[in-house]
Amino acid sequence: MHWGNHNHLRLSRILKSLQVLGLENYAQSLLQCLEQLFILEEGKITKLTLASWQDAVKAH
Repeated sequence: MHWGNHNHLRLSRILKSLQVLGLENYAQSLLQCLEQLFILEEGKITKLTLASWQDAVKAH
């Protein structure tokens, strides 16, 4: 994955899709992994991107 590209938006869509398909546990697990990457890869994922991922899971 190249940090900072359109793959971040794809991940938002994946998170939303998992929930629509009734796979909320998978969406939560993926979000937890992404939150860990946010911490471990400091500066490569923006706070705005992280918030977008979190909103994608909470919105459903």
